[in-house]
Amino acid sequence: MQLFEQFDVKNRDNLEPQKVVVLDIMGGDGFEGPAGLIRGAEEAAHEIGARIILVGQQQHLEDTELPYVVAEGVVEMGEKRQHGKGAGTSLRVAASLVKDGATGFASACDTGAMVTAATSRRHCLGRHGNFKTPIALTLPRALVSEPQLDRLAHTFMTDGGAFHEGWSAVDLARYGVMTSCYLNALGVDHPTMGLLTNGEELSKGRQVDRDAYRHLADFAPSGNYRLLDGFVEGRNLIDGSVDIVITDGFTGNVALKTAEGVAAGALSSVTKHMRSADRDERFVEEVKTDLFGMMAYFDPNAVGGGLLLGCKANAIVMHGSTNSVGAKAAVLLMSRLAEMDFQPELASTLEAFEAMISNQSVSGEPA
Repeated sequence: MQLFEQFDVKNRDNLEPQKVVVLDIMGGDGFEGPAGLIRGAEEAAHEIGARIILVGQQQHLEDTELPYVVAEGVVEMGEKRQHGKGAGTSLRVAASLVKDGATGFASACDTGAMVTAATSRRHCLGRHGNFKTPIALTLPRALVSEPQLDRLAHTFMTDGGAFHEGWSAVDLARYGVMTSCYLNALGVDHPTMGLLTNGEELSKGRQVDRDAYRHLADFAPSGNYRLLDGFVEGRNLIDGSVDIVITDGFTGNVALKTAEGVAAGALSSVTKHMRSADRDERFVEEVKTDLFGMMAYFDPNAVGGGLLLGCKANAIVMHGSTNSVGAKAAVLLMSRLAEMDFQPELASTLEAFEAMISNQSVSGEPA
């Protein structure tokens, strides 16, 4: 049986059928538009081969040699969560390609719609269990040189905004377990982990945070992570002191937007101050060039996007303003996760975690 037989795949002869990934080129609001995402995918293909199927409107895809499927419908930024099931949209088609054999898909459309599409058993592969699927986002660390802080270029934060309400202590603990599996797949052994609260002491935070910490501590002997002795605070998000930060989707999204705003504001303030002072214009431009070079390190496009954890497909939520850099990074991330067989390892770890929670429930321990 031919792979993706039910789809009219253009340039099918160019497709390398091993561990195919799918990129939705529509839905974002980046200034480069679909052309930038196509260019990023083409650059990624130089590294991993033509194992990529693009999905989008015909007029944007006519000049590419990569395999593609035409979908005229678009889920725009700000669309409601239910639009993830919209028939004929590029998002729906991308998800269906995964159900038909691809290993993952990425899109810059609305986060809620992406969650709906990725978790659908009818149109995609569904979830590993009946639980919330958070986004594991990355926050760039301060440029540090201490060897013990150089294990990762970024801090991973879950949930970055998929679910703003309705989560429990078990959900938060599960977020941590799944994120540790993600980092294990990326080659990080025993990443450090902490829950984000209003203070480091274990007496701080909300009851849900303290209960989540207890679940993570109970599972730590079976999990490949190292739980910190206390909680973490907002200042720890980028200081390199912890690999994984766990929080709810509302708090996580506020923390993410705050970090992005502070970084942009700091750059603007420094350049304005330099221009207001009596300094040589060439010196100002040199400093500005250096600062913009540093800001590239903080560019969310550099990492491709956030991974929806708990889905049976490797589903990447790209930044709404994704450009060619972000598209290439997203494709390479999906490919890497497929090569590392991330999903089977995640399923096995979740099975062990759910068994522990079930046993605690039977013995009467509070969830």
